[in-house]
Amino acid sequence: MTSHKKNLKKVNDNLLKHYPIFLLSLFLFFACGGSEEKTKKESEPAEEHPETSEENALKTEEFSLDFLDSLLIVNTRQADNLKKTLLFTKNAEYQTFGFYYDKNQSPERIAGKSLLKFDVDETGVMSVAAIGYGIGKKKFNSLKVETENNIYAETPALPEDGGNNYVSELNGVHTRILNYTHGKDGGFIDFIYIYKDRPLKISYIGADVVCYSFTLTKNEKEALTKVYELSNALLNIKDINDKINKKD
Repeated sequence: MTSHKKNLKKVNDNLLKHYPIFLLSLFLFFACGGSEEKTKKESEPAEEHPETSEENALKTEEFSLDFLDSLLIVNTRQADNLKKTLLFTKNAEYQTFGFYYDKNQSPERIAGKSLLKFDVDETGVMSVAAIGYGIGKKKFNSLKVETENNIYAETPALPEDGGNNYVSELNGVHTRILNYTHGKDGGFIDFIYIYKDRPLKISYIGADVVCYSFTLTKNEKEALTKVYELSNALLNIKDINDKINKKD
């Protein structure tokens, strides 16, 4: 077994054994942009001990690659496990990427309901669709989520554009749908994930008036949690691969 593979196995074993500490390390690693700047400084040859400095630089570089490889393995494993709990759909004719969503939010199970539907595409981009069944004529254009003690988050208002804010009609029933992408939702999705263990009230708002409100269900919270964590894993995988490619 090569030195790199031995080191990689050792790092992987430690990551799996000390997973909470690993999560903190992962957060600090990406929040601070990794250790590339430190590595560069350590790689500069010293005047007094050039051989020692070169050896230290090689060891640091090898550890960095081992660490990135290990992060990639852990995140790929997490993504694969989450995918097994979700449904996948893709229309090859007009969709570049397919989407993952919870089985409790399949078209058959959400038909005729007003709720929040969550999905994530193959690149890690997560979205929420606010469905207002039978209330399509009410011109709501934003969403609000709040806890029982009035901590809340609101989305920006969306103009009725036929894409992110549109109304469909079937058998005389009008349904309005608002679509938001994670990161362009005013913190709405993050808020639900953070406070998912508390009762959450969802309001559909138009012209500063509440058009419809309901309490987020257990199924909706579970759907968000799975999709949210898959999104994070997929985005981590992309970031890690980018860092590995920069080192090659």
